[in-house]
Amino acid sequence: MKRLVLNKQVSWHALTCLTSLILCSSNLVYANDDFFADIDVEYEDEESSLVDDYYITGHFKQGLSYGLQKPSTSGFDRDDKGVEELDTSLYLALEKDVSDEVLIKASFDLSLDWTNWQTGELNYNSDDTDFVWRDLYLDWAEDDLWIRAGNQILAWGESEVLAITDVVNPRDLTQLGQADLEDIRLQAPVLFASHPWLGMQAEIALVYDADANETAASGEAFDPYINYTNAGLKVSEKEPDQSLEFVGRLYRSFNGGDFAITLADVNWDDVSGAAFINMNELVFQSSRVKVLGVSGSWVKGDYLFKYDLARHWDKALQPDSVTSAPWQEYDQTLAALILEYSGIDEWVLTFELDSSYTHDYSDTIAAKEHTTGYFARARWTTLNDQLTSQFSVLNLLGGEGQIYRLSADYDIQDGMSIGSEYVVYRADSESDDLYAYREQDVVKLRYSYHF
Repeated sequence: MKRLVLNKQVSWHALTCLTSLILCSSNLVYANDDFFADIDVEYEDEESSLVDDYYITGHFKQGLSYGLQKPSTSGFDRDDKGVEELDTSLYLALEKDVSDEVLIKASFDLSLDWTNWQTGELNYNSDDTDFVWRDLYLDWAEDDLWIRAGNQILAWGESEVLAITDVVNPRDLTQLGQADLEDIRLQAPVLFASHPWLGMQAEIALVYDADANETAASGEAFDPYINYTNAGLKVSEKEPDQSLEFVGRLYRSFNGGDFAITLADVNWDDVSGAAFINMNELVFQSSRVKVLGVSGSWVKGDYLFKYDLARHWDKALQPDSVTSAPWQEYDQTLAALILEYSGIDEWVLTFELDSSYTHDYSDTIAAKEHTTGYFARARWTTLNDQLTSQFSVLNLLGGEGQIYRLSADYDIQDGMSIGSEYVVYRADSESDDLYAYREQDVVKLRYSYHF
């Protein structure tokens, strides 16, 4: 997916005028309490206004992130504790019913980060804005056939952590571990079709020119190449050899649960080392991976059971030697078992056990042959659903580090909320994946207005 990103010289006065116009128009629209529902990105629970067959929804957000420690790893732009981000964003979504069968949707983000670290000093400026298209599709449904073409999200699979059968959309990893999965999936250009077949729902997604996971830029808090650049290496990325991806699944829902079989041939969203040139430059590229897996869920009383299991063929895995390229390809089996319990009033408890197994294992691979990890979360909702708090811990596969997250969000009134978050990163060994980020602990504050 090629996301349209425009960097322009935009004055704060212009952004203020735009924001004021949107806020004033909120008298024409209703509040939206569940804007982030990710059921095929339709936002079906949203309340919105209808003006001449146009549905208009959106939100305005102001956020603040404060780094609590001085990073001990060199190369980061912020080299002392202080403000990491001070960001203002505006999201707008417009839908139009062209007919009873056809719907068009377009949405975008307009954001501004006020902060800029240079030579150890924090500067505030409003020089750069980012404009990113999100949903941009045409939806057509008649009888049993449903077709959608354009930028969209298909939330398949059950794991909250691993991309096992959820392989259609890349993810935003610029702020590692600081958001739930439904908030980090990125739209991809997809031709999607769904039709009943043999008592199941047959679904096909053809992805054209899809992008890899979005990662932090050089010098940002979660720069994925920080260890390479600190070792004096240059890093570059290359377009994948193939631009077309295929993902298909057979899906069936039944009383108390559902079941799906997924088959895919995709460019893997985590890029891998493809070449080492001139003895100082590593070239990264998406490898081609084939996937066959099953996923599903089952409800029994207060318990929700979910599973996600797949075999991945030809996945390029990181070697022990950072300059070894291209990375060798191996087959892997990935699995996730999830248990969710809601039998305690106002509480939902979730536990996910993750596992990976590398076939025809070689000692040259950085990871172990068999690795396990887990994700646990406790969510508490009270005060007539106005206050939601949650605590989670993610232990990466193979014990490559832990991420602890504590957050709280309070709905002041319909459409208006405030929130806070505390995220801690831990790693015990220099070889751990999170070791370079072990002192990127952050406190976040946010205000949002949905309309």
